[in-house]
Amino acid sequence: MTDIDTRTAGPGGWHAGRARPGAGWRLRRAWAVALLATAPGLAGASGFSVAPVRLFFGEKDRAVAVRLSNEGSTELVLHADVQAWSQDGQGRDRLEPSDDLVVSPTVLRIKPRAEQVVRLILVTPRDPARQMSYRLFLREQLPTAALQGTDTTRLPITLTLSLPVFITPARARHALQCELAGTEGSAPTAVCENPGRAHARLGRIDLLDGTSLVARHEGSVYLLPGTRLSIPLTVDQGTPGLRGRTLSALLDGGEALSWRVAQPLQTSP
Repeated sequence: MTDIDTRTAGPGGWHAGRARPGAGWRLRRAWAVALLATAPGLAGASGFSVAPVRLFFGEKDRAVAVRLSNEGSTELVLHADVQAWSQDGQGRDRLEPSDDLVVSPTVLRIKPRAEQVVRLILVTPRDPARQMSYRLFLREQLPTAALQGTDTTRLPITLTLSLPVFITPARARHALQCELAGTEGSAPTAVCENPGRAHARLGRIDLLDGTSLVARHEGSVYLLPGTRLSIPLTVDQGTPGLRGRTLSALLDGGEALSWRVAQPLQTSP
């Protein structure tokens, strides 16, 4: 799951996108062409911004806040809720309802050119041994006027934002380790494990031959505590040999780690 997961829902189902990291993120609403044809007045809606896009509780924080700004010309209505976020042994995300955090307010009505603050309040004891992780979901509700005059085959596109939330004990750190898997002449895979007490967020993984790029994975990847994940690498050119290479990872905040590949893990042909 990425830093901020954006999903647009329409007749074709859900589509996931990715946002670049930073203190905030500007969103542009996408509306189906069919809807704009029947309701041209909606074309004036320009979007909204969110900051921050990742939420961290400090050691003494009982609450954190997110600021949303409606930059459009129509009222924006959002529903907010929180789910506990974990990963299984293969790094697949699991989301479950949780009462650990209270969201206030749960329904946001933001006037054009106005702002609204959403607060997350911690109501459960912290885990002193391990980071607790959640996802804050902000789901757009379309105004009734946007649906008038449309039929079930011409639905407007809606938006869901998913923001990561972390509650970290003092001195908790990740313990990221990565190995290379594959066979000579095949596309390589980075197998990364985090036995630490806090998450690791990878922005990029490179396989290097000296200073020359051999293969790469680029894009935000989270490894929560206790997670093991296989990450396919895209070969830069040709089919690389694997022995004697260096696997390098660029993490959140500019931290860089590297591992020398003496003998890659074997994978099934």
